[in-house]
Amino acid sequence: MGWWSKTVMGGDGPLDYQGDMYDACGVTDDDRYDGLMSPEEIDAKVQANIPSMMTVASRNHDEVGYQVLGVMVMRHGCDPSKRIVQKALKMAMENAYEDEWAHDSTERCEHMVNFFIQLSSYDGTPQEPVSESLFDKIFGAVLDREGLVNL
Repeated sequence: MGWWSKTVMGGDGPLDYQGDMYDACGVTDDDRYDGLMSPEEIDAKVQANIPSMMTVASRNHDEVGYQVLGVMVMRHGCDPSKRIVQKALKMAMENAYEDEWAHDSTERCEHMVNFFIQLSSYDGTPQEPVSESLFDKIFGAVLDREGLVNL
């Protein structure tokens, strides 16, 4: 994986939560980006450490941590029939629904609705969130304006 794989969720807050959740699972950046662990090994570590990730998600009492928890559950194919995974998904859905920024932005609201739908229909198949990262937006703006000069 390259540098772009670190920008899936975009923004510093979500990436900080993601890093802290991987740390809580005993998975380092080297494990993830330098291939010290196989994707299957990482999936197993995440699946075994949902309670630790829930603790990380709740540390600042903001919606972002819980949303990242939902992303991690879906990304690593956690089994939605397990009670702890159901609880994690419920927490992520509630916090997507209550996202304070979504009340101020139609675009953010649209993203949260799509995320909520994706979480509620999650069947255990590994998947990434349907959203745009900061870099997606920047590159889209560059393409819309035919280059950096017109930014």
